[in-house]
Amino acid sequence: MTESRHWRYHYNLESESFTIKLEAPLASPLENQVLIKPLMIGVCGSDLSKIKHKLEQPALGHEWVGVVEAIGPEVETVTTGEIVTSVANVSCGKCDHCRSKNPEQCKKRQLLGTEHSVLSSQVLIYEHDLLKVSQDLDLASITLLEVAYVADCAFYKAKALGLNLSHKIVIFGAGPIGLMTALSFKERGYETHLIETQPGRIEAAARLGLTCSSFAQEMIERKLFSRCDTVIDCSGDSAGSGALKYLPIFSKMEASIVIVGKYHQATLSETDFGSKGLKVTWVANHQKDNFKKSIQFWQSRIKQYTPKIITHYPITEINKGFEAAKERHILKVMLQTEDKN
Repeated sequence: MTESRHWRYHYNLESESFTIKLEAPLASPLENQVLIKPLMIGVCGSDLSKIKHKLEQPALGHEWVGVVEAIGPEVETVTTGEIVTSVANVSCGKCDHCRSKNPEQCKKRQLLGTEHSVLSSQVLIYEHDLLKVSQDLDLASITLLEVAYVADCAFYKAKALGLNLSHKIVIFGAGPIGLMTALSFKERGYETHLIETQPGRIEAAARLGLTCSSFAQEMIERKLFSRCDTVIDCSGDSAGSGALKYLPIFSKMEASIVIVGKYHQATLSETDFGSKGLKVTWVANHQKDNFKKSIQFWQSRIKQYTPKIITHYPITEINKGFEAAKERHILKVMLQTEDKN
C-alpha cells in the first residue's frame, strides 16, 4: 500500500532548518523492493557535520527502524508487519551487480537521505539491503544498533592492528559513538579510558559504568602521554576541531590508532604520526554481513544501555531535535514519526 499524501522533511541550507513537503505518492514496490514506514530515526554526528559544513542537499538520516507495509512480488525474506532496519548506503538495485544478486559490489550505492529518505512517511528499499531484527526489542534500541555496529567496527579495526587485553586503550570523545565504542570493548572484556571535553558527557559515561576524564585534566597532568597502545578517535569535527592532532601525544611508539569520528577535511602530520611509526586506520566501508553479526551480538545486550543514551523527539519537532543534538547537552536524539493527515 502507498499513502495518498507522501511527505518528506528537507533541510534548507539558507534557513538552516527543516521543512516538510508533500510529494507524489511512492509507487508500489516492484520485483525485490520493499515499502517501509519509518518509525524512529537517530540523529548521527555525521549528520551534524554535514550541516555544520553547510553541504548542499546533505544526505541526512541513516540510523533508523521501520515497519514493512508492502513487498514486491520477488521478495522472500521479509513480510508485511515486520520491523526492519537497513545498511546506511543502499544499492541502486538496477546495475549488473545488483541484478546478479551481488549487491555488495554495487558501484552506485547512495547514503540514505540522498534519493531514499527515512525522514519521510514511506521509503522504498531493496530487499538485499534490509536487516531483520528481534521483533521484541524496543524501537530505540533497534535504532541504536547502527551506532553499536560502528562501535564494533572500531573494535575489529583495533584487533586487526594487534589489539590485546594487556593494551592501555584510550578513546577520545564520549558522545554516542565514543560511549558505544567503550561499551563494545567492555562487553568483550577490555578496559578503556574515555577522554571528553563536555562535563555532561563525562557524567553520562559514569552512569554507564565507564571511566572518563576531562581533556583539560589530561593535558595538564600528562599521565597518559606516550602511554597508550591503542587510541580510538571518536571525536570528529562536528562540534569543534576534534582530537586528531593530539592523538600522537598519547600514543606509544608504534601504537595503533583507529579513527571513527568524521572529519570534513583531515590532515595527518607526517612528523607527529610518522616519527612514532603509528599504525593508522579508519572505520569505513560498512558491510551488511558485519552489521548482521553486530546485531546478533547486541540484541540481548543493548536494551540495558538505551535509556541512558537516548532522548525522544516527535518528528514534528525535528528542528528542535537537531538543535538539541548540536548543543550536545544530550547524547542521542531520536525522532519518532507520527501519522499526518
